[in-house]
Amino acid sequence: MTAERKLLIATVLVAFGLVAWYRSHVLTPPDPVPTEPARIVVVTAGTGPFWEAAIRGAEAAAAALNATLDVKSPEHNESLEEQESLLDNLDLSKVDGIAMSPLDGVKQAEKIDALVEKVKVVTFDADAPNSNRHSHVGTSNFSAGRVCARLVGEAIPDGGKIAVFLATSTKENLLDRKGGLQEMIGRMADDDEEGQNNPKYQIVEFSEDRGNLDVCVANFQRILAEEPDLRCVVGLNSYQGAALAKAIAAEGKTDAIRVVCFDANEETLAEVEKGTIYATIAQDPYKFGHEAISILVSMCRDDSLAVPIVGRGSTYLGVEPLKKEDVAEFRTRLQTRQTGS
Repeated sequence: MTAERKLLIATVLVAFGLVAWYRSHVLTPPDPVPTEPARIVVVTAGTGPFWEAAIRGAEAAAAALNATLDVKSPEHNESLEEQESLLDNLDLSKVDGIAMSPLDGVKQAEKIDALVEKVKVVTFDADAPNSNRHSHVGTSNFSAGRVCARLVGEAIPDGGKIAVFLATSTKENLLDRKGGLQEMIGRMADDDEEGQNNPKYQIVEFSEDRGNLDVCVANFQRILAEEPDLRCVVGLNSYQGAALAKAIAAEGKTDAIRVVCFDANEETLAEVEKGTIYATIAQDPYKFGHEAISILVSMCRDDSLAVPIVGRGSTYLGVEPLKKEDVAEFRTRLQTRQTGS
């Protein structure tokens, strides 16, 4: 056999080998998407309109993506002990993924790391950035705190005393809101480089209520007695705005004390529409829930997506300041989403 013929035969054999490899590796159809529903558990930080909207979003995503959903909520808002108990009592052999809003991102990091060893974990609203959670869905709360400060500046352009109300100083999203608010208030109060005197803003207290409305109102009444020239109150949690507006009205101070708050539950929107709340900062809890479940289901069906990224891997959704003139159009958008029309 000549050398040329040997070379021809070798070339043909290599070509056949390449064709066989191509057919087996490239043309082979991908593995089918699992038909078994992903088993997802949602653990909220409490109850109320904000969490109800988040659950509706989670339910919509679960229905669209063939996932089962089990919702767990602490009986008392902001109860870390109850949330821990809910997590401890989960049968992880029957769970593929957990979407949770941690009440103390620092204290719960170790627990979240233990969960991640067995299931996929996505945090939403609040985060635990030092844990091994797989992803996070929420708002850039530091930026939202800055937006809040700018609204305070609009509400009391001549400056004055401000009281800030929050459930707890352990929750990561509230710490970020507080930090953004403080930073921007400080910048607003600083005199500029040309020597112009800016209005002076003073935060007289950060008042914690542990999710208890009665405590929130009692704290306001105490602060008002101590600071009768109080000019503005800020509610960093969704339940505080309307309660503070009503407490101010009961004191006959609606024209003297402005309210800036967070979230767009119906009670808050009603007070904004009446003018008893100057502005609220609307988040989108429906999208929080929807996006968290969408990410979880994708991870449950494709392990290559489920790489824990400490402190990163966040999906940030925007915020929207709402004043009196914005409420009607905002309600229309909400109604469109709920009815699908």
